[in-house]
Amino acid sequence: PHLWLSPPLAEYFVSYVADQLAAADPANATGYRRNADAFEARLKKLDGDYVAGLSNCTTRTFLTSHAFLDYQAAAYNLTALSITGVSPDAEPSIQQMTMVLNESKADNIQGVLAEPDEVQALSQSVAAELNLPLYPYTTMEILPAGPLSPGDNDYVDIMENNLQQMKQALKCR
Repeated sequence: PHLWLSPPLAEYFVSYVADQLAAADPANATGYRRNADAFEARLKKLDGDYVAGLSNCTTRTFLTSHAFLDYQAAAYNLTALSITGVSPDAEPSIQQMTMVLNESKADNIQGVLAEPDEVQALSQSVAAELNLPLYPYTTMEILPAGPLSPGDNDYVDIMENNLQQMKQALKCR
């Protein structure tokens, strides 16, 4: 579930993909490995940006529409509280909603992160109930509609934008 949203875990994919491409296309193996090295350097910088950007926050807990940021939370010593658990389509019970609302208040949650491609009615309702802003967090599962700009399908650019949303949700300085 969304391993790629954790920059340190995303690094594991890079060498694997480069190795698979090199094995399938040995004539271009050097290029695949060179590109992988360059991308890994970008990922290391991205990870450093997350470490620095999330180091001085008002709260270390954020609320998500569903459990899609648990790996990222673990990587940066944060706590992700989800409204519906793993499935974005789940319907939480009254008891689960009560627990989410109470825990959100107790943990000083400052914002709700939600995938812009999912149905956001539940996230919007919880955000309104808690008087919190709703921040879009792009998971890259679906590309934006319409013409794409150069950064619309670049992992690092998207994750830098996601960092800004997370910093707002956590009230980071």
